[in-house]
Amino acid sequence: MEQVRGITFLQWLGIALIIDGTLTSSLNELTDMFGSVWAHHIVSLTSILSSIAGGMVTMFGGQAAMIRNVAGMPGVDAIKVNAQANQTLATIAVDHTTPKVEVLPEAKIAVAQAARGA
Repeated sequence: MEQVRGITFLQWLGIALIIDGTLTSSLNELTDMFGSVWAHHIVSLTSILSSIAGGMVTMFGGQAAMIRNVAGMPGVDAIKVNAQANQTLATIAVDHTTPKVEVLPEAKIAVAQAARGA
């Protein structure tokens, strides 16, 4: 039961995409089970849902979301950002409202520049 509680939103979307993909590619089997009209309805609906879920994975699966998800995990004290941070990570690191994401003292100037896009 603990494993199910640990599944993230993106993992649930992935599970939905597995089910959608299976149903979308099962027209012949669905026709045998439900008839051709309902089988086409099911395949059409799952195709639409796959597109929506795929878009949501893209929307919620970006680097910024990943950083915030890791920072929010129990057991994570801090994410320490160094001078090699890209603009996305640097922007989050210099945002003082984001908990558990810190800039290493020796990297403050480089991270601030990266956050500005310099």
